[in-house]
Formats: sequence, C-alpha cells, structure tokens
Amino acid sequence: MKTRNENRPIAELNNQELHFEKVKNRKVILDVLTSKEIHETDYPAIEFLVDGLIPARGLTLLCGASKTGKSWMVLQLLHVLCSGGIFLGQEVANPCSCLYLALEDSPSRLKGRERKMGVAPADNLFMTTACPSNGEGIKAIRDTLEALPEVKVAAIDTYGRFASGRSESTFQNDYDWMGRLKTLADECNIALILVHHTRKMRDELDAYNEILGTTANMAVADSILLLIKNRFSNDGELSCTSRDYESKTLPVRFDTASCTWKLRDASTFRASSPERQRLLDILKEHGEMSPAELATHINSTPKNISNILAAMSKEGIVIHGSKRGYWKVILESPPEAM
Repeated sequence: MKTRNENRPIAELNNQELHFEKVKNRKVILDVLTSKEIHETDYPAIEFLVDGLIPARGLTLLCGASKTGKSWMVLQLLHVLCSGGIFLGQEVANPCSCLYLALEDSPSRLKGRERKMGVAPADNLFMTTACPSNGEGIKAIRDTLEALPEVKVAAIDTYGRFASGRSESTFQNDYDWMGRLKTLADECNIALILVHHTRKMRDELDAYNEILGTTANMAVADSILLLIKNRFSNDGELSCTSRDYESKTLPVRFDTASCTWKLRDASTFRASSPERQRLLDILKEHGEMSPAELATHINSTPKNISNILAAMSKEGIVIHGSKRGYWKVILESPPEAM
C-alpha cells in the first residue's frame, strides 16, 4: 500500500534524508491467503519421474560414500528415464530426455559402463564430462537447457566437482548456494539430481547427518536418497525422505553381472506381527492389491490396512503397485528394462 508521497517523482524530493526515511519506513503488504481459500483451491497432484521416489520437479540429492555405486545408480536411472522401464521395482511410464554432467568421468569410461550395463545407446540422453563450476556452471546449465527444451531431467555428478573452489562451508553459505540450484530446477521446470558424498564418520542415530557439508544441504533439497552400503558387500539400503512422500528405506543390491542396482528379495521377511504377516502372505499369493481388496481377506478396515502398509513401506517390505492406491511385496527385481 503506497502513501501519497510515493507517487511523486524522485526529482521532486529535495530533502534526500527525508526521502531515505520514507523509503525505509515504507509498508510492504504480503500476498496472503486464508486457510479456507487454500483448502477450497484445487491444486495439481505431485508428478513423479519414479513413483514415490523422485518427483518430476525440484532438487533431489543422491548421497553416499565414495566408491559405493552412486554413479552406476544415476546412469542406470537416466537410461530408464530416457527409454522407459523399471527402476527399483517402479515403472517409469513417461520417458523423457535427460542431461548428464559426469564431471568425474571421461567419455570412454561412460561408454565402458554402458556396455557393462547392456543398455542401448540413447539419442535423448545428453552427456558431458566438463562444465564450469559455481555460478558460471549454473549459467551454463541454464543456457544448455534453453538450447535443449526437451530435457526434463539434469543430473550433476558430483556436487564436489561442480562446486569446487567455493569459500568456507557455513550454514548460510551452503543454504544460499543450494538455493541457487533449487531455483534453477524450479525456474527451468525440471528435476535436478545432485550426486553428493557422505562423511567417513558414521552417525548411528541419524544417517542423514553423514551428508557432507552443513545441514543446509538437506534443508534446501526437496528429496534425499541416501545410499548406505558396506564397501565389501553388494547389499545395501536406499534411505529416502522427501517433502512429497513419506520416508522409506528400500533394500537394494548391486548386481555385478549386469552392473545395475536391484531390489533385494523381501518375500522371505517375517513380519513383526501376525496381522502384518497375514497381509504379506496375501500379497505374495495374489500380487498387488488395494487396502479395500485386502480387507475382504482379513478382519480389518481399509484405513487400518493402509496405515499398516505405509509403516511396512518405511521398513522396505512393500512398495506401491502399478495402480494408484495398490501395494505389492518387494520381490527380487526382474531384469531392469533399459
């Protein structure tokens, strides 16, 4: 809301000190909505690249210790996104073009990885192994996205190489820098996947505290995928948290034969209660089902079953099925379609 004096040209303001005080004290009215207005507005549903795992827009962190297979995972993901298929048990129904900044690799290494994975060359997966760092890098990505408007996903591997030479890492510095990356994703209407390292020191209470840098990195990101794996084992866990879905942990395994990540078999798990075990047995016998369908087999309500399945999902026992509202047991992943 402006005062009468604010409508006068600056040239008419002879007293500069008075002008300064006027500007300093100017009222700024926020654009607000009532709770009722928000409640009565229909907002579009969240879209996902990989259902319940990676939103179609915003900033996603893929974190893990050095040499645990993060680059294999992101390359596998991008190929599935480009051609369609299955990624960690979830179907990618809407293929799209992707941009991969493999900043710690070479073209020959990328070629070798794709051969080991057995994937077909994709003409909608754009790759580069070089990019300016920091602000110049953000501008380069933005300009590239403008030149390739069909690209809907960009992956930066790794954050450390892309942000090399930055000043000391404080919360505010990290928050501002990560905010610029999130702004890039939001303004370009893409999913930006940022591959990042974790610390060597383990945190037994909260594994997310192992993410390198300050907690600002986690605060800004829309979704975080944390790959936890012993260096001498092929089995691990993918811990997932997001603003757009409930936190969960997926049991995963790196298949050395195909050099791809798959879900570990959860069909042999024993549930923590008879009711959970009964649901698990029914799903193993009948395949994916909705809570309403499951309620016809056991003495419980669809709402209660839905709550139990959501809890089992966090434990990495069940995941969403191919239909909305349906659930299925995590079985050993079929060959990942590339």
